Amino acid sequence: MSRSRESTLRRWTAFLAFAVLAIVLTAVPASQGKAQIGSATQPSDPWKPADLIEPKDFAAMLTKQAGKKPLILYVGFPFLYKSAHIPGAIFLGAGRTPEGLAAMRKWAQTLAHGQAVVIYCGCCPWRVCPNVRGAFKTLREAGVTDLKLVYIEESLLDDWINQGYPIEKGS
Repeated sequence: MSRSRESTLRRWTAFLAFAVLAIVLTAVPASQGKAQIGSATQPSDPWKPADLIEPKDFAAMLTKQAGKKPLILYVGFPFLYKSAHIPGAIFLGAGRTPEGLAAMRKWAQTLAHGQAVVIYCGCCPWRVCPNVRGAFKTLREAGVTDLKLVYIEESLLDDWINQGYPIEKGS
């Protein structure tokens, strides 16, 4: 495939992903007030309430000077990662794609036993996120035992950036 067609295809893919995200965000009513972490877990979810961490608690954890910090993995859309992400977060692929999940599985095999890992997305409201469930399940099945998930109820913008928590831009 020529570079021109490849570039056009990438632009259209990004545009379509953004369009789908916009449709999802407008089709799903915003919650009335903040939900509790316990209500963020459905019977079909691969995590337990104890596996979830509030953004404010995670931001506080990141600012602590003492102790070993967890590895941070962003599991959402690549263009959002490039726009803004939690400092130190890495991106291996989206949790909704077979390629992203395969990259996460391979990465997990390189980790030391018991290594703390925190994943997050924040592309859209928690209840409809296409990335966190697959990523969490894949990493757990790959042997990551100390795995946490940041509970971003509405979006990274609302629940992290607008709260004044630290971000990095670029890839």
